[in-house]
Amino acid sequence: MRVEPESEFVTMTDEQLARLALRQREAFGEIYVRYADRIFRYAAGRTGSRTIADDVLNDTMVGALEGLHRYDPDKGSLASWLFTIASRRVADHDRRRVQLFRFLGRSDNGVVHQDVLDTVIRAEDHERVRRAVQRLPGRQREILLLRYVGELSFRDVARVLGTTEGAARMRVNRALRRLAEEMGVPNAE
Repeated sequence: MRVEPESEFVTMTDEQLARLALRQREAFGEIYVRYADRIFRYAAGRTGSRTIADDVLNDTMVGALEGLHRYDPDKGSLASWLFTIASRRVADHDRRRVQLFRFLGRSDNGVVHQDVLDTVIRAEDHERVRRAVQRLPGRQREILLLRYVGELSFRDVARVLGTTEGAARMRVNRALRRLAEEMGVPNAE
């Protein structure tokens, strides 16, 4: 359910839109329209839940709106800033879940939840790919989700993860090799 952007904002860059949104709150609606789908897919991929992804999306956008005055285009793109917020919201959710299980005296036994990569993966065997992605270690799964579901550049992935662009490229390549191994692709080295 994609919302069409308001025509007056369509030609603006993200940075121009962010500056305008500081003065005119309705301009933030275009930021929401531009990034909501991508952030939702990223959060769903990280959490395995559409409901939680909705919460993460809402918390991310509220946090972005409230903290828009702290966004600095010289430090990175609007996309990397928004996905950093989203990544922190997912981490907050994970911490709360662990605390809840501790409180209840139970464990989630490391259950890996299914994600919703269906919207991104177009291959015939998307079910096999999805299972392989879920078997990846959390950090490798996250970096692939940021890069391919969140559609972030290597520079933006690096900013979200707090590393260099070169390190982000290397981590994406390692994660892709590991994914190929998980799927039994020959010569995955």
